[in-house]
Amino acid sequence: MHAQQEIWSDAERRSFLLPERLYAADWADKYLRLDASSPEPGRFRTNRLEYLREPINTVNDPTCRECILMAGAQAGKTTCMHVQMGYTIAVAPAPSMFAMADKESITQDMGPRLEAFIKGNPALMSMVVPGERSLQGLRWEFLGMFLKFAWAGSPSRMATTPIQRFFADELDKWPLFSGSESDPEALGDRRLSNFRERFACKGSTPVLAKGRINTNYKNSDQRAWHVPCPTCKKYQVLDFKNLIWEGGSSALPDPIEIHNAAWFVCVQCKDRIYQKHQVSMNDQGIWVPKGGKIDGRGKLTGSLSESLTRGYHFWQGLNPMVKWGTIAADWIKACGEQNDDLRREKQMEFVNQVKGLPYEKTVSTITVRKMTPLERPYELEQVPSDVIVLTAGVDCQKRGDKFWCSVRGHSWGSRSYLIWRGHFQAWDDLIPFLLHRKFKRLDRRVDMPIRLSCIDSSWNTDEVYLKCRTDELRLKPVKGLSDRTAGGGYRTSAIDKIHKKTGKRIHGMDLFLVDTNDYKDRLAAMISPASNRIVVGDDVASDYNYRWFLPEGIDKEYVDGVASEHAVERRHNGKIQTVWVRKHGVGLNHPLDCEVYNLVAADILGVPRINTEAHGRSLLPPFPNVRPPAPVEDEEDYLGDVDEDWLG
Repeated sequence: MHAQQEIWSDAERRSFLLPERLYAADWADKYLRLDASSPEPGRFRTNRLEYLREPINTVNDPTCRECILMAGAQAGKTTCMHVQMGYTIAVAPAPSMFAMADKESITQDMGPRLEAFIKGNPALMSMVVPGERSLQGLRWEFLGMFLKFAWAGSPSRMATTPIQRFFADELDKWPLFSGSESDPEALGDRRLSNFRERFACKGSTPVLAKGRINTNYKNSDQRAWHVPCPTCKKYQVLDFKNLIWEGGSSALPDPIEIHNAAWFVCVQCKDRIYQKHQVSMNDQGIWVPKGGKIDGRGKLTGSLSESLTRGYHFWQGLNPMVKWGTIAADWIKACGEQNDDLRREKQMEFVNQVKGLPYEKTVSTITVRKMTPLERPYELEQVPSDVIVLTAGVDCQKRGDKFWCSVRGHSWGSRSYLIWRGHFQAWDDLIPFLLHRKFKRLDRRVDMPIRLSCIDSSWNTDEVYLKCRTDELRLKPVKGLSDRTAGGGYRTSAIDKIHKKTGKRIHGMDLFLVDTNDYKDRLAAMISPASNRIVVGDDVASDYNYRWFLPEGIDKEYVDGVASEHAVERRHNGKIQTVWVRKHGVGLNHPLDCEVYNLVAADILGVPRINTEAHGRSLLPPFPNVRPPAPVEDEEDYLGDVDEDWLG
């Protein structure tokens, strides 16, 4: 009998026992310990970071399929993931994957940290399959499961093994594509599809508003941590904009940090909330999803939508181990930099790392309001009498089954008028329009053809090249370059191959590579009233205070499309750049792209080089029946509806 008992090892016998009925956070409090590298080594205590309790417990909550952690640095994101992985290993074994942006992050950072975490906890080490290589390499074996390591740049690691648990860290550092395959995040998600009881935890410190983690958070129920005021008991979010410190903007950072001389102000009673109250406030804290609220009895109410994806945002101000005075001092230092670039860099780092929010500062925008005074008393398909040439811009949809097009008439002084806008369903309709359609000028002296058309070749590239060969002088393929490395304007690149013997190009068609950010800057300047003044000699041509015109009654779809983007400051390759991005919650941006390509066509034709000063007023005939421009709001309201308190 004794010999039969020795068949099973202690670890194997323990694996036969039914698991305790504990939430993941309660299990961690009972079994986990933190090593000496932790700020508080020893027994793990969730109540020190009470706001992590609910996110940790999502791993064994059947009503949650995905947990999103958008967090600042040192706010508890990694701790939450480690506890969830530990609970999976010890209590609910399931084939799992842990993924990061690159292999070095796995092998040199997170792998060693996770190995130390497992070896420092007997409850986890007892689940390791005996063997020298159990915790080595990129696949760790445990009783009843494995933990596979992957990185976003390796499609073979991301896409080969079915899993039931998917842990993805630092999502905003992941590339758009995994090698030659599709989105690496999507590859990981698809590995879960075979399991009904599946779970994914995705976390990252955010970088961009359109980054992966902020996009995931926006698609979740967007939970925020609410705590009660010690004085009036009003539940509220401890927001950085309500953090006050002694001396205000003129304060020196070191005394603020040394004496922790910072506090929050209650949104209701305006009383001070000091950090000594933080632990007791966190004990009563509640995660509130978007649309929810807390009533006077501390109960969650409101319009609560059911969601399988829970999103949590937490920043350093929620962590009792981070002094509020340190946060205030860091912000004072960031704002006190004399160098503009360095100041923006430090402010961006503060927003990302401390506040746990994406950094995007709007610096320029096109709004519907700004386009209102640009309407003139002519109709679509009419050409004003001062127009000298027509161009067209064509934006192709990804599927290749719809083409958006606008035609503009260009005049002296870089003025341009919208002549036609619409869309086509087929090449057989578009190409004849671009080559043969003519528009009559208002003075009825001439019927004007479209002199040059720029056609987007970002999608269905070969087909666009083929169609442009129909008339290479009048149809030009263009491709937008969305970063600031393009150098401004456009440059050409040879499409056709070079003859091996003669070294000459066989056909000679060029692809025009366009710096779309530069052209959108120019378009915004043309639309902005302050920069739409035309100078002739030493005087201002009063009838021509605007350079970019629209016909009367232009449709809303076109106007909204032109106003669909704004320029923001964001980090790119470690540097701050100004780039144009889609506004949140807006429709299609095809009309804006068409206008950009019209500007490119005008540049190719040399329209901006016409010297209006040399030609004088005689070359600027009065526009027929010009009406006074509509009043424009003060330039102080330049950004319109954009939230100016982007750091609040």
